[in-house]
Amino acid sequence: MATIPLGDFGQAVARPGQAPSIPRGNPIGQAVERTGQVAAQVVDERGMELRRERERQEAQERQERAQAAEAAARTHAITTLTGAKDGLADLHDRITQGVLDGTVPKAKAESDFAAEAGKLLQGTGGDLSQEQRGAVVAELTRDAARLNNSVRKTVTQRDRQDVTSGISQALEHLQRQYRTDPASATQRAMELVDQLGPQSTLSPDQLTKLKQSWKEGTQYTAGYELVSAGRADRKMLDAAEKTISTGLPDIDPQKRATLLDRIAAYRLHLDQKAELAAARAQREAERRLKLAEAEFNTFQVMADKGTILDPAYIDRALTATSGTPYQSGVRALAQQAKDMGGLAAQPVQQQQMLLDQVNALIAQRGRSPELDKRKEQIEKVLRGSQQDLDRDALRAGLERGVITEFRPLDPIGGIPGLMQQLQARVPLAQRVQQWAGRPVSPLTSDEATAVKTQLDALPVKERSVVVAGMAEVLGPQQAAGLAAQLDARDKGLALALAAAGAKTTEGRFTSELILRGQQAKADGTSTKGQREPAIKANAWRAHAATELAGVFGDERFTSQVRDAAELIMHGIAAEQGGALDKGDMNRAVSLALGGTIVEHAGRRIPLPAGVDERALRRRLEAVTEADVRRQAPTGVLRAGGVEVPVAEFVRSLPAQPLMPVRPGEFAVLVGGRPAVNAEGAPIIVKVR
Repeated sequence: MATIPLGDFGQAVARPGQAPSIPRGNPIGQAVERTGQVAAQVVDERGMELRRERERQEAQERQERAQAAEAAARTHAITTLTGAKDGLADLHDRITQGVLDGTVPKAKAESDFAAEAGKLLQGTGGDLSQEQRGAVVAELTRDAARLNNSVRKTVTQRDRQDVTSGISQALEHLQRQYRTDPASATQRAMELVDQLGPQSTLSPDQLTKLKQSWKEGTQYTAGYELVSAGRADRKMLDAAEKTISTGLPDIDPQKRATLLDRIAAYRLHLDQKAELAAARAQREAERRLKLAEAEFNTFQVMADKGTILDPAYIDRALTATSGTPYQSGVRALAQQAKDMGGLAAQPVQQQQMLLDQVNALIAQRGRSPELDKRKEQIEKVLRGSQQDLDRDALRAGLERGVITEFRPLDPIGGIPGLMQQLQARVPLAQRVQQWAGRPVSPLTSDEATAVKTQLDALPVKERSVVVAGMAEVLGPQQAAGLAAQLDARDKGLALALAAAGAKTTEGRFTSELILRGQQAKADGTSTKGQREPAIKANAWRAHAATELAGVFGDERFTSQVRDAAELIMHGIAAEQGGALDKGDMNRAVSLALGGTIVEHAGRRIPLPAGVDERALRRRLEAVTEADVRRQAPTGVLRAGGVEVPVAEFVRSLPAQPLMPVRPGEFAVLVGGRPAVNAEGAPIIVKVR
């Protein structure tokens, strides 16, 4: 708008005035008139424009004031909403954090949030317009509901966390239980994870890994504890290695290798310690070992003698060999000397077995100074035992402690007194017999000579009665021992003792015929009147040999029976004036046998008096499984080289050949070999 200057104080707006009068006829005047009209019109339009401008500005100002007021109200509503939202968020954060850290009970979390959120909403937007307050409260209510759901989820999350924590605690407890009951602890751990895992914070993959990591960790801990416990014990390390290698299958391979490496390191440490200790002790051990060896050798020689050892000497030997391999040997020898009187006091068969064992070791390992020395010692003891037995069995037993004493025979009482003293000797001879493994005489060598002298002074018939009485007092075993003792001195007397107690059909003692035949053979009365006495006597002996051929397996027994039969033939011939037929010779053989010879299953065998072939078969058929099982408790025996049940053996028994082992007792032959039990002892059948 154009302004007009108002001097020094302001400006004035030009206002329209009356136009100057200009002559119409004058073209210049007309022009001026028209110019004035135009100028007046311009001034009017300008004024109107100014008024409209002022109105527009006023309207704009009113609008701006209204907009500012509206913006201020909206800003206040937003500020109120934002503050309330922050309050709800803070309330939510405080409640959820309290649930997570345990300061807010899970059961009260939702109710506490709802109560406090309600209070917050109730006091919000009181200074807002109704429309604005409604909008604010609606939005805050939605937020409160959303945050309440979040609180509920937090409670659920805390529940899951508690389950997860409970699983961890339970697994730790089961890990400790694994030490005492691995199988039960593992089963319970796996069931725990399977049952509670879905309610925990862990995913299925995490639960699977948890079970595997528990097994790996638990087994690694168990293996580690085994290794640590056995670090100073090689056996425990060996056991730990076995357990870790095969008994803990779920250990991580790298951790398993680590444990095995630790075991190897501990072993190396133990080896190094052992080597150091061995190096320090080697010289001392070598010195003590030499002394102990010398002491043991001396002790063994003393113990082998079979005499009683001085207890003080035993203690000294044990002290000298203490801590060496020889100590147990000394202790064993001392116990042996105490129980059995040393090697020499052990049964002769045991001595032979020990020698066989040493020879077997030499055959297996080869010769060595120690084995050769031991062999020499045993051979010396065995040879001495056998020689002493042959010379004087009773004194041999006394020297070795088998018996402790015996009283010499008193000759004053004559034959009756001898019988009483022999009765007292029988138990001693039985003990020596057990040691010798063969019948022994109850007399010493010089006593046997003295008794023979007494018997030689008696007539044949009286001598036979005395011999029979002696045999009855002594029993078969001791009588056989005395017979063997007298054999070299008096063959006939020995045979008479061996046959003592047997009688002829006339009631005479067979021993009488043997003694009479011995005398008749010596003085020739048995062949008196024969053209060629020597040939005749040889024929009698040959007949006995022919009859006995193949009957016994033991040639010594065959020889003894043959010699007895020959003397009986001489005795019968002497009584009959030198006449002797085949029947007399067969009777002599039967008397020497104490029975008859029959053929059974293709073999000739001797049967005791009173038993014939029919009685033999009845006896064999009467043998039961129970009878055989007493000798073969396992129910199986070896016959003909193969195992045979007892029942099958009993069924075939009557048809099997027999081999005599003692008078009236036979071993059963199958395939030419005796049937034996599991221990190799022959099965014996008694026919008496």
